[in-house]
Amino acid sequence: MSNKYKICIVIPYFGKWPEWINYFLLSCKYNITIDWQFFTDCGLAEVSSKNLTFHHTTLTEFNELASTQLNLEISIQNPYKLCDLKPAYGLIFQKYLINFDFWGYGDIDLIYGNIETFITNQLLDTYDIISNNKDFVAGHFCILRNTLVINQLFMKGGLYKKAFLESKYTGFDEQILDLKISTNPRHLKLSKRINTVYHLGLNYIVKSPIKLIIRPIWIMLRNKDNHQLKDFTSIVSAMQNNNKIKVHFSTTFQSDLMLLKRKIKKWQIRWDNGSLRNSQTGNEILYFHFILSKTSGKFRTEPFNNNTQNFYIQPSGIKTNT
Repeated sequence: MSNKYKICIVIPYFGKWPEWINYFLLSCKYNITIDWQFFTDCGLAEVSSKNLTFHHTTLTEFNELASTQLNLEISIQNPYKLCDLKPAYGLIFQKYLINFDFWGYGDIDLIYGNIETFITNQLLDTYDIISNNKDFVAGHFCILRNTLVINQLFMKGGLYKKAFLESKYTGFDEQILDLKISTNPRHLKLSKRINTVYHLGLNYIVKSPIKLIIRPIWIMLRNKDNHQLKDFTSIVSAMQNNNKIKVHFSTTFQSDLMLLKRKIKKWQIRWDNGSLRNSQTGNEILYFHFILSKTSGKFRTEPFNNNTQNFYIQPSGIKTNT
């Protein structure tokens, strides 16, 4: 990717950096044509680069900024709730994005590969939104054109207000969840685990013989209010269907959850000087999301070295040697 387009990924993060943060930042650093702006009270990490900017910001200050920009009384108490507001970052952080053609959002429990291999100038020429999931707008990584129309998309239908003011995580940034997730730190881990088990159960149902009976009923119940613009995916899809915007849906990442659904429990991902590959298949991927592994008791991260040029992600953690 040349410098034809300027892209900025916006990540507000509050509390304490996770133990793998420097490996994440290293994978950002190697994508030199993309900027990351962090709004955080965690302080500076070991990895620094001209494409990584850290703004000292508290959660209270974020609430004040979001309230002003959205004209709502935003009062987030627990950082996990920020996920619901991701589609609004283009408006919330508008003054920081003036000089960028595209902006995006993402998670930090992942490692990037070579982004320009997958997010090409040709895609950016053509599409207004690039989602890294073929089925819905992905909350863990999404790129959006920096225009007022796109930045205000989340407002379509008006249900964003209810989602943003709800204390639980609703899934508005992707698809409204059947089971909302408690953002209270004391209940978050269990609430997320229950949600994961629920969706793994659904995955089993749609792939098992009983799907002939269960799935049509489930789809009918799930789609009974499909005409509503109830989450960012339904909004984006409706706008695309009406030829108002152009959206690219494609799954070019992998995750431990994705592999678990395929009953793959042993895996290894290799990061090497900015390139990311599945060691078993050799396939290059945009990023790997270790959404489940990070919470397992056995997940460990080796101490970071600024001279690191390659490392491995496994169910047991992040290592520089296998």
